[in-house]
Order: sequence, then C-alpha cells, then structure tokens
Amino acid sequence: MKLKAAPISAEGEAWYAAAVAVKNDVRTFRNYEMTYHRPTTETPDGTPENSVSIKDYIRWSDNQGQEGFKMKNTFHTQTYYPAWITDSKITYKGIRLARNGIEESGSGSYYVLYGFKYGYVDNYPNAHDNAGIDIDWAIDKNGNKVNLPGIDFVKVYNGVDQENGWLGEASTEMSRGEDLHLLGLNIPTIIP
Repeated sequence: MKLKAAPISAEGEAWYAAAVAVKNDVRTFRNYEMTYHRPTTETPDGTPENSVSIKDYIRWSDNQGQEGFKMKNTFHTQTYYPAWITDSKITYKGIRLARNGIEESGSGSYYVLYGFKYGYVDNYPNAHDNAGIDIDWAIDKNGNKVNLPGIDFVKVYNGVDQENGWLGEASTEMSRGEDLHLLGLNIPTIIP
C-alpha cells in the first residue's frame, strides 16, 4: 500500500484567509532552493557600511525566478552571513512554506507570526505540548509518508521566507530537544 503524500498547501490553516487578504505569498514549494550572496561590505560590528543600506543587505535568488534582498534588523547588528562559509554564496534546499506573518495594525507596528497546526519547530512556546514533533509525521522529500523506527539526528531550518517589517526576517528558534520516550512522557499527538 502506497502512503499518501502530505498536503502542499496551507489552505487548511486558521490564518490562511487573513494571509491571502493582505496579499501574502501563500504558495508552498517542494524542492525549493534559495541562494544567499555574501554582502559586499560590512563593518566589524556587523552593520552594513554606508554603501550598503539596511534594506539591501544580503542579496538572494531562488529557483522560482524570484530575487531580492534580506534586510538588516536594527536590533541585531551581528553579521548575518555564516562566518564559517568561505564561498561567496550559499544555497539552502527544502520546502518553502506559505508566508504566515501578518501585519495587523495597518501601520506597520504589529506583526503576528502565526503557527502552522503541526509539524514545524517554533509554532508554540517550547513548554507547550503542541511544540512536540511526532515521528509519525515524517515524510520524504516528495511529501510521501515514511515510517521511521527511530532517529539519530534532527536538522532544523527555517521554511518560511518572509520579512516582517521592524521584526525582520522570520526565523526558527529552538531552545532544546527531548526524546519523550526516553523521559517516559506521553502527550496526545495532533492527528494530521
């Protein structure tokens, strides 16, 4: 029996209609590639020099024919381009999710970054039961369900490409990972 592929749309998310209403790009792409290009100039504290504006900080392009710049957030002056990368560009591959950040004030002062129902890091506060990831949700690169007997490593990357005004780029933040089986804990899972 072939297992069905996971959905490739965010249409079932509670925030989807609001995202469409503010003209967010709500498309989801499998096999997405995004390339970041090293900034041409940067000061030792990480802020762009006068020749590079905060809005035109890191040039990017993707395999969907789109391009633009990542903005520098005034709250984080460190270098954004990975210091351990010696190449002039770096490409990330994976799934690009629908843009779920919505500016709700109308004046650019109040951004809400809505969480997806399940399956992604940083959707809920770390201590919330819904912050957990169920191994039964595992899919392959084509979105087909796979059954894993266990896992040794977890790779976490940001699947949303979105600038959120003064908040800056959407990012994934994680404080820890725990194997609930080893801890003897059992929490109810969300059934997709």
